[in-house]
Amino acid sequence: MPKLLTVDDSKAIRLIVTRHMKPLNVEVDQAEDGAVGLEKLASSSYDLVLLDVTMPNLDGPGMLRQMRERGDKTPVLMLTSESKKSIMVEVMKLGIEDYILKPFKAPEIQAKVKKILGLDGGAAAAEAPAAAAPAAAPSAAPAAGEVEAADILVIDDMVNVEKKFRKLVPQRLAVHGAVDQNGALALCKQYTFKTILLDTDMPDTDDKALIAQLRGLQPKANVTALCMRTRNGAERWAKGRGYDDALYKPFTQEDVTTWLSRYFDDPDLVVANENLVRVGAYAGSDKGVEKYYTRVTGMLNSTFEKLAAACFDEAIVDITDLPLSPERTPKFVLDVHKRTAKFGLDLRIVGTAEGERILKQFTDTGSLPYYNSVAEARSAAS
Repeated sequence: MPKLLTVDDSKAIRLIVTRHMKPLNVEVDQAEDGAVGLEKLASSSYDLVLLDVTMPNLDGPGMLRQMRERGDKTPVLMLTSESKKSIMVEVMKLGIEDYILKPFKAPEIQAKVKKILGLDGGAAAAEAPAAAAPAAAPSAAPAAGEVEAADILVIDDMVNVEKKFRKLVPQRLAVHGAVDQNGALALCKQYTFKTILLDTDMPDTDDKALIAQLRGLQPKANVTALCMRTRNGAERWAKGRGYDDALYKPFTQEDVTTWLSRYFDDPDLVVANENLVRVGAYAGSDKGVEKYYTRVTGMLNSTFEKLAAACFDEAIVDITDLPLSPERTPKFVLDVHKRTAKFGLDLRIVGTAEGERILKQFTDTGSLPYYNSVAEARSAAS
């Protein structure tokens, strides 16, 4: 039976990892920080280390560095809520198999562990770990007959379009590109895409005919038209031509972020560390705020369920970065309160003085425990 060591200062995360590994018949040992993790590695043999980035005493990169310096080549899967490129570049140089962002779902972490340990029926994992490529880079071609999951396919005869788009999306998303119809169809036979971006004006290409072919190969994929900004009413025109959506060229970060929010969850929107849940900031335009609140609320529900499963009594929800609104914020907090109560969790809110002022204006939210720092909330809970 394969043996995995999960190193994370969050007991909840360690328990969640252990639970997700049971269906794979993988034995799991635990360590609460890098120092304890190194002690475990010195006294026992493991097939894989699932390593958190941010921990007290000794963090993930520090533990990984010491592992490699003493010749320990155990494969490492990095687990992080930080998507900063500088951090991942550092650990990749030290040698990791892959990384996964918090919060993660069971199928995501199970798929990565199966691939590394060779439990998916494919080739066995390599003896020595190699530096993993960023998630956005194209993967190696799968074996014949296999179809690998991917995120986005960009079809445009201008190579720079794909390059520019890659720079504007999170590294966790796998982006592939094709400059002509044949290349696009070949990739659609090799990968299963969630979304496809198609230039509406490519040489020697009938986009309507190509859409039909793409839908035949990728029936579940959204197909978005890449339109020039000079085209008025692009979304209406695109839907009339058979597309699902439209995105303007040249790209802007706001347009791409708004488009991504329709089809992909942002793991940084809700980040949980033990029973502390931080709500991420909103980066879009005013018209997208409602969708932001809806997405955050949905992600919080599954997060609270995990906290309850880990036997926490309280949920500390940090809304410091929440876009405040006299109308929307109280409704959001009241909904959060109902959801925590559903799972038997006591709610403690952390936020700014302005957020407190807004909530105090209403009877339903004014009585909820509110603190101006996480330290105050933890102190009150203890």
